[in-house]
Amino acid sequence: MRWKRIVKGFTIVAVGCVLLLGSALAQDQEQQPPIPQRLMEMSIQDLMQRGNELFEQQNYSAARPYYRAVSVKDSSQAGAYARLSEVEYNLFDLTQAQKYLRKAIEIEPANEEYRIRFKSLSELVQTFQDGVDAMRSQNHEEALKKFDSVLETFPNFAPAFYHKALVYRSQNNTDGALTNFEKAIEIDPGNEKYVSALENFAKSHFQEGINNYRRGNLTGASEEFERTLQIDPDFKQAQYMLGIIARRRGNVQEAIQHYQAAIEIDSTYAQVWFALGIAYKSVARDRQALDAFTTAAEINPNYDKAFVERGLLLLKMERYSEAYSALQNATQVNPQNSNAYEGLGLVLMKQGKYQQAVEQFSTALAFDETNANVHYRMADAYHELGEYQNQKESAQKALDLKPNYAPALVLLGDAECHLGNVEAAKTVWNKAKSDAQWRPVAEHRLEILEKTGECE
Repeated sequence: MRWKRIVKGFTIVAVGCVLLLGSALAQDQEQQPPIPQRLMEMSIQDLMQRGNELFEQQNYSAARPYYRAVSVKDSSQAGAYARLSEVEYNLFDLTQAQKYLRKAIEIEPANEEYRIRFKSLSELVQTFQDGVDAMRSQNHEEALKKFDSVLETFPNFAPAFYHKALVYRSQNNTDGALTNFEKAIEIDPGNEKYVSALENFAKSHFQEGINNYRRGNLTGASEEFERTLQIDPDFKQAQYMLGIIARRRGNVQEAIQHYQAAIEIDSTYAQVWFALGIAYKSVARDRQALDAFTTAAEINPNYDKAFVERGLLLLKMERYSEAYSALQNATQVNPQNSNAYEGLGLVLMKQGKYQQAVEQFSTALAFDETNANVHYRMADAYHELGEYQNQKESAQKALDLKPNYAPALVLLGDAECHLGNVEAAKTVWNKAKSDAQWRPVAEHRLEILEKTGECE
């Protein structure tokens, strides 16, 4: 964005580029910084010459102390006051410009040039003030008309552009507000008020996007996040939220693009690396997902969820030692992360360490006893250990939480069969057949029992 480049490249000089309206805000000579002693030792002629050189270079803030030194050394120097008026005019302090010009007229009341300039300046101040008053009264069209009138006289008057931006912002005209904020900053890049206003403008759209998202209005949220990026393309959170919305809508590739855009803005954004990993994982791009989770955990060593996802992917890749290590890291970061203990149990199951797996599943359930999947995993571990009563109880707990859960029905049937409850086993296996994915497994169990009288 152009305004950011301007601000980034700007070397701040001590400039008071703020419009002050009203005598109470005008800076008196006594309120301004002391004049350096070396300037007070210069002659009036040399001070005026140097001040004029800086003025011609448009270095108005640097010229100001030279003219002030002249006015202090000789308060009858009308030319110094006239030039101070021009300095303040170019630094957008019209009230101070009026004050200095009035002083020049007091010294040289016959100077027609000063009087004409003072009249023009007074009209400019009044027109601008009329615009501000109209803006405060929410008479937006009149305010814009007045500010445009000011700009016809003073095309680089940054406060007029700034106030036009405020009007457009109140009208929800993003394009108009952005154009005028940028113009004000381009003219006066050292003015923190302008930069802050534009940043807050972006933040207000982002917050409205968050509000819409929380209300379930994804379309409204997307529009606000897009406006945020229109104002500030480096607003990484807006890219992240657009990715979240795209993911919720099932547009995984679009989500990935938004996450990658956020990472281009800030490669240390751990949360978006994690979201990118989830997106990759959902489309079976496991290598990219693993890299994303690994990066998230490296950026934030306390990101237990990233360690869990990394561990589960490594488990899927049959890299058991690495998986176990990643999941252990998760439990060290967050000792109450039930998913991490479940993952550790799964790794141990793959390694044939069933008793240790039971211990990990038990810990997982201590922190989340409502997880039907963990109760099912526990039943599976008990099956491998031949502890069929415990298997039955765990499978039943899974079904209490998730009725018709086919994997648990199959394991419950296995337990009933081994406990001698053949009819009960047949009943639950037949029930499991209603799940298309698990139907072959249940039918296989029934077939073996029918042919051999044995349990799986």
